[in-house]
Amino acid sequence: MSDDATIEVHIEPEIRDRASEVLAQSGLTINEAVRNLLAHVATEGTVPFEAQADDQAYDAWFRAQVQEALDDPRPGLGDEEVRAEFAARRAAIIARLGSSRP
Repeated sequence: MSDDATIEVHIEPEIRDRASEVLAQSGLTINEAVRNLLAHVATEGTVPFEAQADDQAYDAWFRAQVQEALDDPRPGLGDEEVRAEFAARRAAIIARLGSSRP
């Protein structure tokens, strides 16, 4: 049995396909590129490229997202409605995990 861990990533198919094409030009698969990235982060303790968020740019983006939500004219959801929605989501995930166990 392997000691490797599995990581599941959800990404749009178009991004996956384009990234796969670009990586193939360098002789890499997506798995190899992700493995290399995570190995670098683990050993060096830094992100090796511009994946790090610019603090000011992120702050501006986040503030814009909050303002957009505040300006949204749709009615808000009540606490009980939100709690019920997330309870249903949790139950579905737990049921799905329970059915996938050996």
